[in-house]
Amino acid sequence: MSNFKKNNKKSANKNRKNYKIESLEPRLMMDASVSDWENEIDSIDAQLLSTTNSLSTDTNFNIDNTVIYEKDGESRIAKFNDIASLATNLDSSDINSGIEKILREGLSNAKSARRTALLQTDEYKELNKTDSSLSSDALKALKKKLDDAVNGGVYSALEIYNGLSKTSLTVPGWIFNVEKPSNDSNASLKVNVAVKEVSSVGSEISANIGNFSGVSVNLNPLDARVDEKFVIALDGQNSAECKNENYTIEVRFRQNLDSEKIGASGNSLEFESIADSKDDSKVSDYSVKVERSGNNSNKSFFGDLDFALLWY
Repeated sequence: MSNFKKNNKKSANKNRKNYKIESLEPRLMMDASVSDWENEIDSIDAQLLSTTNSLSTDTNFNIDNTVIYEKDGESRIAKFNDIASLATNLDSSDINSGIEKILREGLSNAKSARRTALLQTDEYKELNKTDSSLSSDALKALKKKLDDAVNGGVYSALEIYNGLSKTSLTVPGWIFNVEKPSNDSNASLKVNVAVKEVSSVGSEISANIGNFSGVSVNLNPLDARVDEKFVIALDGQNSAECKNENYTIEVRFRQNLDSEKIGASGNSLEFESIADSKDDSKVSDYSVKVERSGNNSNKSFFGDLDFALLWY
């Protein structure tokens, strides 16, 4: 090999070290096509994403002093699943269709804005002319190119948000609003969901507090309440995700006024049950509460029970 070839090879190797592969801009990875966004919007199911449903199997612990009556007449200690199922009876179809409708409108308006912007460029200006010099076939081809650029292009979360005509919706029991994403390439479209529900409760559940109160008081179920918040996050890449979930589920009970005489364990004394409010049947005397924030769960009990000793 000649000295020239050797030197030339060394020079090439030296120059090669100056090159490096640049990573793609994050925006190219986070922006998504129209079909990707549509598929993710279709995947939204607020009821399934809801924490009380998606995490119930992970938190199926006993709820002390609370009894569930089975259909066959058997009874057992209540579990988290029982409390969650009593408290979450909302039909999510309204909120799902509402979220989907608004986000689809945002995507449609984003496409319209993209079309309007492209029509202002030199490449497509002939389409704005009534007396274009292009042939009919050329105009048809140019229009197809524009349609492909609009429908086949990629869109950011911010572009979809800017296309929304409204960013919030209220359905009985549900409130949601779409959070404005930043212009950051990693931004996702976030829908903040709040659930507030009060459900009636039947005789399938009761509170048995005789173990710690020493009084065999009969507590009637009053209602079950949910106060829940979570975020549905969309990035056009996967199915919608549930994030930042936290909730409180509370089942409330009321002292039974129909039974005047109540026995006290360990003696022959009898008491009269006195509810906190004889006139307002919505006032509770005892409640069971389950709270969850992130991976932390907590259960608590609150009672304000009043009795009067019966004298004979």
